Amino acid sequence: MATSSPRILADAVGSRPLHPDARSALISSLDDGWADPRRLTTEGASARAHLENARESIAACLGVVASGIHFTSSPEASLERLVMGIAAARRGRFRVIAPETASPALRKATGHVSPEALTTIAVDENGRVDLNSLARAVATPEVAFAAVEHANRETGTINPVEALHVATSVEKVPLIVDATVSIGSLAPPRRWDALVADPVSWGGPAGVGILAMQPGLRWVPRWPGDVPWTPSRPNLPAVVAAAAALESTLDSRERDASRLSDLT
Repeated sequence: MATSSPRILADAVGSRPLHPDARSALISSLDDGWADPRRLTTEGASARAHLENARESIAACLGVVASGIHFTSSPEASLERLVMGIAAARRGRFRVIAPETASPALRKATGHVSPEALTTIAVDENGRVDLNSLARAVATPEVAFAAVEHANRETGTINPVEALHVATSVEKVPLIVDATVSIGSLAPPRRWDALVADPVSWGGPAGVGILAMQPGLRWVPRWPGDVPWTPSRPNLPAVVAAAAALESTLDSRERDASRLSDLT
């Protein structure tokens, strides 16, 4: 009797099925972390402890202090609020530098700064950001920040984020990194000013966006009430599940990369 072969996920858009550790953490946090972490009750304190443990776990994985990790309702919301907040902090600087291959989400986010904010720069024959073009573009005084993808979801091209950050740092221009499809498959880049990630790319649940900011990055709110990231409490079970999946995925990344290379 013939047996069916196991399915191999060969999709390149960055989505993964829910990681077993994420599923366990999700169920556990539904039971133990259901309360509002902003409340002073015993249940609220328990939920807050779950939230802060998840924050510290994600921060350690991404190489940033825990206070630099923020949660929103989606990666798109993270990118949008980040772009608006940095632009507001860098008054008088209205231009955004991004490659010709900038994602639709980034292009949409920069539209909130100004319809004419985005200036695109060249990429090479492999789709990588041209370092010299970036260095020249950020040398002009009206630049608010630069934004690049860690990896492109269509081509698989990986940008040299660390080298790009050196170029932007010379001009004291913040570098935003869109890592929504790469974290989990690649080691997180170590040099950046702000980074946006999507738990779906490493086997976490949908419904949460991860935003990491390095200390010293200037950012101010741009909406009524001065609510920093989200006016409601975070999706705690999704956050806890995302942290559990990220730890497990990064622990097995090299082994998984070898297996996937053999399949390729």
